[in-house]
Amino acid sequence: PYTTLFRSERVQLVFDDKPAAEVRDIVKQWGFRWAPSHGAWQRQNTSNGRYAAKQAIKAIEEVR
Repeated sequence: PYTTLFRSERVQLVFDDKPAAEVRDIVKQWGFRWAPSHGAWQRQNTSNGRYAAKQAIKAIEEVR
C-alpha cells in the first residue's frame, strides 16, 4: 500500500506504514530520500525522477 505523488518540484512515494528494510533499500537505490516533514520518500520531479519512481515501484511489487 503506497501512493505516488507527482507534485510541482518533487516525486513522492507515500506508504501507509513504515516500509520493510528491503523496500527502504529499493527506494534509496533509486535516489529517494526520507522527508519527515512530508512523511514521504521523495526526489526531484524530473524525467529521471519519474522514471526512478516507476522502476522503484516495479521492484517493490516484485518483492511483495
